[in-house]
Amino acid sequence: NPNARLMLLGNGQCESELRGLAANLGIADQVIFPGFHPDPTPFYMTADLFVLSSNHEGFGNVIVEALACGTPVVSTDCPSGPAEILEQGRHGRLVPVGDAPALAQAMAASLAAPGDPEARKARARDFAPEKAARAYLELLTGP
Repeated sequence: NPNARLMLLGNGQCESELRGLAANLGIADQVIFPGFHPDPTPFYMTADLFVLSSNHEGFGNVIVEALACGTPVVSTDCPSGPAEILEQGRHGRLVPVGDAPALAQAMAASLAAPGDPEARKARARDFAPEKAARAYLELLTGP
């Protein structure tokens, strides 16, 4: 999509390689590298879509952050976390790890039909610290 923009937040060892790739593909003007920001909330709030393309995750807190802002989510179905957070695709699209065509298709579908932001925000509330602490206490002490 010539009107699309890709924003890659953070600093990493592959940034210069990614900038070169964008230039080689002729899309350098469509890829934005804003660097590291301690609070990514403004980026989630203005994004049309959040994409996590990880091979594995400890816990996809960034998915919960995006959901909390009502932002549509596409994620790889990597171990561990995305499928559980997104409830097997109920709150965002899941694609196989390493399947770039499926990722692109899910991104296009999510942009075309973004779904209900309020449902995403409600799902994010399931991960509120108070709720998690209560669940741990109940597990340890009983209901």
